[in-house]
Order: sequence, then C-alpha cells, then structure tokens
Amino acid sequence: MLVPDMDAAASEIARVLRPSGRAALAVWADAAKNDWMTAPGRTALELGLTEPPDPEAPGPFRLADPDRLRGVLEGGGLSVEVVEDVPILWRVPSLGEWWGVARDTSRMLSLLLEAATPEQGQALREGAERRLERYVEPDGSLAVPGVARVALARRPE
Repeated sequence: MLVPDMDAAASEIARVLRPSGRAALAVWADAAKNDWMTAPGRTALELGLTEPPDPEAPGPFRLADPDRLRGVLEGGGLSVEVVEDVPILWRVPSLGEWWGVARDTSRMLSLLLEAATPEQGQALREGAERRLERYVEPDGSLAVPGVARVALARRPE
C-alpha cells in the first residue's frame, strides 16, 4: 500500500520466499472503517485545506479493496490462501493524546498544519476531535474501532 510499485513489491516477496514459503501481509480496510486515522483528513477536506487523495498514490487505503489486494499478490506470483478483516480497537487516554499521536505520526497532517494559519490549525483539530467524540468513554479515554485487512499468501512450489 505504501510502495510506489506494488506489483514489483509482490513479485519480490514471491522471489525471496522459498518454494511453498508463506507471507502474511496487513493493510488497512476502507477509510470509512478507520475513523481513528481518517478524522483529520476528512476534516481538512471539509475545511478546503486539501484535495482528495489520489487513490493510486501510495497510501494507507490503496489496497483496501480485498479484490485488489488479492490481484496484486496473485499478479506477483503468489497463491492467496486467505484474505480476512481483523477488527482493531485504537485506545488512547484522551482526545488530546490522540491528537498528539496523529500529529506526530501522520505526514499528511503535519504538512497540513505547517501550511495552515493558527486559526485553520485549530479548526482542523476541533473538527477532527468532533468526529471522534462518539468514541470517548465515560472516563475520558478514547476507544476507536477500526479494521485491518490481512492476507496469507504462498509461493507455489
């Protein structure tokens, strides 16, 4: 999902596996199922601070479609045994801590904040946090569900 040439990457995985060797891969499922990651980007779109991402560019949701994931792996010479969704629960002590982690780990968000005015940055944060308010627990912690997609593939003999 993050490499420029996914087909070449899949072929390389197949090349380095021994015959009948297996590879397990994990990607993110649909953006709509991963609010913990998409709240800032969706808010930035609403505020007019960014354009929609190119679905073909390297990014976290590039292989969200299970058929595409399967196709890339099979195109690389692997036999796909399993593709399944795995629920996750992203926990942090507070919305404020979530914002700090998101800011520190998301290149997209850090670039948006660098280019934004202080007012735009504040609006971005407030909008993103509003999207996640429904996941705030009674103790103030945040528990946001998400979905990863995993694939198990084998190199034929």
